Amino acid sequence: MYVSWRWISEMVDTVGIDPVVFVDRFVLAVAEIEGVRHVGPGLEAVRVGRVVAVQPHPGADKLRLVDVDLGETTVRVVCGAPDVRVGMWVPFVPPGVTLPSGIEVRDGEVRGERSPGMLASERDLGLSDENAGLLDLDGCAAVAGAALLDAVPLADTLYEIDNKSLTHRPDLWGHLGIAREIAALLNRPLMPPLTTVAWGEGDPLAGGVMVADDAAGSDGGCLRYLAAAFTGIVVAPSPVAVRLRLRSLGVRPISNVVDATNLVMLETGNPLHAFDARALEGDRIVVRRARAGETLRTLDGTARALTVDDVVIADADNAVALAGIMGGGDSEIRADSANVVLEAANFDGARVRKTSSRLGLRSESSARFEKSLDPALAATAAHRFAVVLQQLCPSARPASRLCDEGPVARQRPALPVITTTRGYLRQRLGLSAVELSDTAIDDHLGRLGFVVEGALGAPIAVTVPSFRAGRDVSLDVDLVEELGRHYGYDRIGSDAPLAAVRPAPLPPMRRLERQLRAICALGRGLSEVHLYSFDHEPTRARLRLAAHDANGAELPRLYLRNSLSSEHVALRRELGGGLLAALERNLTHGTQAATAQKGLRIGIFELGRGYLSDRVDAD
Repeated sequence: MYVSWRWISEMVDTVGIDPVVFVDRFVLAVAEIEGVRHVGPGLEAVRVGRVVAVQPHPGADKLRLVDVDLGETTVRVVCGAPDVRVGMWVPFVPPGVTLPSGIEVRDGEVRGERSPGMLASERDLGLSDENAGLLDLDGCAAVAGAALLDAVPLADTLYEIDNKSLTHRPDLWGHLGIAREIAALLNRPLMPPLTTVAWGEGDPLAGGVMVADDAAGSDGGCLRYLAAAFTGIVVAPSPVAVRLRLRSLGVRPISNVVDATNLVMLETGNPLHAFDARALEGDRIVVRRARAGETLRTLDGTARALTVDDVVIADADNAVALAGIMGGGDSEIRADSANVVLEAANFDGARVRKTSSRLGLRSESSARFEKSLDPALAATAAHRFAVVLQQLCPSARPASRLCDEGPVARQRPALPVITTTRGYLRQRLGLSAVELSDTAIDDHLGRLGFVVEGALGAPIAVTVPSFRAGRDVSLDVDLVEELGRHYGYDRIGSDAPLAAVRPAPLPPMRRLERQLRAICALGRGLSEVHLYSFDHEPTRARLRLAAHDANGAELPRLYLRNSLSSEHVALRRELGGGLLAALERNLTHGTQAATAQKGLRIGIFELGRGYLSDRVDAD
């Protein structure tokens, strides 16, 4: 997962903080960072240009001559991009620049036409792998000739965070959660994104929004389902800054409406989905279990065979989305969509994981829901979507109230309260009251969102915030970990424990074994061996090692049902046969394979088990 330092800086004051230097502190306190990537270096000389003329290249069918207005001058370059058009705003790279992608731009000729520079795609600029056309800078509100880094907020530092280290922290799967942690580490206030919305009146759909009984609850699959209708939608490409932000974080931009859902997901950590209202038959939404034999064509164009264990979002007739995983292709946002219905939900993590695994279908949505997100986060995401949508599509407005259904909507779960003492938290960390005072404990926990109640020196009741109240923090030892990582593990001394060390008492048989080993190895100079617990049949027969009773009858043996080989078919009754066979192999090797070892003397012993049969043969 990628995290944008620029985006974090919109929620936390990071002035004076070097994001590269800060990595060490983040890793010690929050999560492992796999790598750091810088966006922007190498683009300082790139300028914004406006295409004023396009004409065919006289010597190549697929090339064109493009006149680019750079403010004080107009430059003609050769361009092979299929999407170049008059009026388009594009990045112009002058000669002498080596781009982050490795391209060296020269003032040279292309098929007989001089080209002092080039127009660049996102891949050329090292911003993404997109190379289908030029980076479209339309709407960047820059003047011709302006520096690209001044016109578009590109400069950024990206953290690549190891997903495994966030498995137990669903609150960190969005920039808001990461910003909360960084604000606590820096002891600076968190500035959460704007979520104030003037919702409309009435239901999102005339037919209603319902969570069926078989889909409700943690076992059913849907804990909370929020929906709202929006009208005045004009589907269009998002501004270039939004598109580039999404691409830098590994998400493909699609349109302003879909991009708004993805932006909010990356920001809050809660996935969203938008339906084209026209595609919802019966003008209703029902969250239910899939019917036996039901199928759904998902957004990737694949028809999915569903089972009754899967949870779907359905209209009056058919499934239109796979809950928590992917939307359906028939209800996706289209170029002419004018009315959309937003879904902001909380689905049971275990059920999402099972369905995703069975179908072999993983998505950004399923990766988050399967971690068991905070149900309260769905409402935050819904409000945030309304704000972002109106930023990307000014004509859009809420056309209904924000409908809230499901078990959590009916009864909000109580937040966990952990009773402990400050002394216990301090003692478990091995710190003194001078190093970590009671006031400091309250301060550290408070910055992380915990509410501490209790007078100094008295037991305390710590209320766990909802975004940490899943399977993450529930015991007093969890608070020790929270306090320790925020205080700084590197500040806690490494002292060896002081404890009396005495030999553990040995059972009589173990003492006897040790004495025998000492006699054989130290006293007699023998080498200990560990052999298989099976008789070697050829050696046993050749040396006539069969055991007999007082009457001369051979004693019974334990035979193996699945023997390793024809030479090892029974468990040994005594150790002598194996020792003789081992002795023979070692002596043979010493006298045949190595002339210098002729006359080799070998002494071996083994302490092991013999296996006796309890079968008694009847006379």
